[in-house]
Amino acid sequence: METMKKEFIQELAPVLDYIEKHYTEKILISELCNIIHVCDDKLTRLFKKQLGITPTEYIIQMRIARSMELLKTTSLPLEEIAIMSGFASNSYMTRCFKQKVNITPGKYREESMRRKEKIMNYTLISGFSDEISPSIKEQFEELNKLGINYFEPRGIDGKNISKLTEEEMYALKETMDKYGIKVSSIGSPVAKIQITEDFEPHMPVLENVVKAAKILGTKYIRMFSFYHSKDYDWTEEERQEVFRRTQIMIDYAKENDVILLHENEKGIYGDTADRCLDLMKHFYGPNYKGVFDPANFIQTGEDTKRAYEMLRPYTEYMHIKDALFSDGSVVPAGYGDGNLEYILRELFASGYEGFLSLEPHLTVFDGFKDLENGEEITKKITNQTEAFELAHESLMKILDRI
Repeated sequence: METMKKEFIQELAPVLDYIEKHYTEKILISELCNIIHVCDDKLTRLFKKQLGITPTEYIIQMRIARSMELLKTTSLPLEEIAIMSGFASNSYMTRCFKQKVNITPGKYREESMRRKEKIMNYTLISGFSDEISPSIKEQFEELNKLGINYFEPRGIDGKNISKLTEEEMYALKETMDKYGIKVSSIGSPVAKIQITEDFEPHMPVLENVVKAAKILGTKYIRMFSFYHSKDYDWTEEERQEVFRRTQIMIDYAKENDVILLHENEKGIYGDTADRCLDLMKHFYGPNYKGVFDPANFIQTGEDTKRAYEMLRPYTEYMHIKDALFSDGSVVPAGYGDGNLEYILRELFASGYEGFLSLEPHLTVFDGFKDLENGEEITKKITNQTEAFELAHESLMKILDRI
């Protein structure tokens, strides 16, 4: 259980330590007072100043959190959970639960089980399967093996999706139907050019991927927001040019009834949470929404929890990719600093029913050590198919935990 004690004054820290270790036992307020040698009133004032609640309320909060975890992860009787969580009885736990959570423990357990079953049977999982193999048939064979029914087309038999001819698009659709695979979003390179490059010659790229979206059966098209020189920050003039071009693309998307999904990518205008928010506040609507990519935020030095809180109202699509702050290297979901488990838990709690798209970017390796969650990957990965399988396995482990 994560505590807030590090944020509080040193004087109160020993009390919070004691509560964390003993909240499942009977705790007297006098015991807490003796730890830091203050009276009841002084202790209460400290708690209210630093946490906004009384010591008793803090203890109940810890006990409720523990009972919620047991309700979600075990089939133990309510009476037993109450005792294990520090409550004197099931009736007292129920009373506290209803006051703080507005639901009974039994009802909470039922809803948690329904939610977990829904998540574990989640079917809207997709991925950039060109990271398995250049061959589209090999991609689809592996997706079938993993039980994944969608893909995000980017590389098709060694050719970028934006460069396919109409004939090749229909041939791809025929192969998709053969393997029972659908498209979640077109993994296009739209707006992945320098802001100094001429824009007019780039529009045919958008036009072709819109055609691909219609033929392949999706309304979603992944896109970006232009690169610029890394030697200086974005100027207002460049920002206005990004906005001008983006509006032109949105107008075209509206004419063709498709939805552009902006992905945060290192080096483009929308690489930080603040600039993504700038774009969303100006353009978010029926034809322009956001992709949230945790690894890409890590690679720009962003706090992904802060980014998620800022961008959740605009997030339509989720990339499953993680990375390390130390060097920006991409690792399996849950093994880096991207807070994937936290974000997915919050995302589902908010009612999210969109795609989770695997974009592993994993190179062949012998194993990761000393990663963020303390778990070591010992299996040897010898090819990109195995790397993709590891990415999928890591996502499923997170879904199982939440």
